[in-house]
Amino acid sequence: MKKIILLIFVIAAFNSSAQTWAPTGATWYYSQTHYFSSLVDYYRIESIGDTTINGISCRILQKNTTTCDIRPIKEFMYDINNRVYFWDNDLQNFQMLYNFDAQPGDSWNIELGLSISDRDTMHVTVDSIAIETINGFNKKILFLTCYSYSGWWNAAGGGPFKVIEGIGCTAKMFYWDFGACDGNWAGPIRCYEDGVIGVVDFDTNLSCDTIYYTGIEEYSSEFNFTIFPNPIESEMFVQQTRDKFFPSTFKLINLVGENVLSGELNDEKNRIDLSAISSGTYFIRINSKDKTFFKKIIKL
Repeated sequence: MKKIILLIFVIAAFNSSAQTWAPTGATWYYSQTHYFSSLVDYYRIESIGDTTINGISCRILQKNTTTCDIRPIKEFMYDINNRVYFWDNDLQNFQMLYNFDAQPGDSWNIELGLSISDRDTMHVTVDSIAIETINGFNKKILFLTCYSYSGWWNAAGGGPFKVIEGIGCTAKMFYWDFGACDGNWAGPIRCYEDGVIGVVDFDTNLSCDTIYYTGIEEYSSEFNFTIFPNPIESEMFVQQTRDKFFPSTFKLINLVGENVLSGELNDEKNRIDLSAISSGTYFIRINSKDKTFFKKIIKL
């Protein structure tokens, strides 16, 4: 009877430990930049439930998109003994992502790659540790640096990365990128929320799901349009400045990425009525021939 009770206790302890990371409903929001655009939106990861892999109970983490860490859109993760593991589908095993029992100087390796035959190894080192109080909870902090051994596929590490117990890395959950990637780049963290810690707001200047365009005055080095007046009271004029005229289209975009007005530019000088548009800051995006132009405007 004692052996049975002891076995039940050990199994319960394992399951309890495995459930402390990413409780169902936990959600991360990171900023996300786009390689071919000035758009900045968000990269969201949400813990949506549980499953079992190789007899291990783990969380299912669903993403809204993939990024240049070359990780799948759905992750399987668990933790035990203050270590967090993630599932590698090519290797068909779990690898350690974080070790919150680690001390300065400790290290571990993570195998990375595009397929089972194309692999690299990321070497992770703990530079220092700290304790930080977050929403009334004392959390261990790791500061990590990492680098790839061969670098043949440009697995870019770096650091130091700040990693918070129970939350993860504030740069991006998987703290590496595929250097030759032409996709989206995640980080830094905006906010985190779960039913135990509550809401942690890392960036008070941005809400979790803010979408905006960077404040680049002219996206192209050859901005062949003149926008006037700027600021604007009720009407705006868009005039082409190059010798040869090309019909173009425009979109007026607000700071959360919503299209509020669109149309065609069919003349060298085009009048656009903005009298019904609310006061504020906008971007006008002009698509002309094979180029795209951005310009910030102010509506009074």
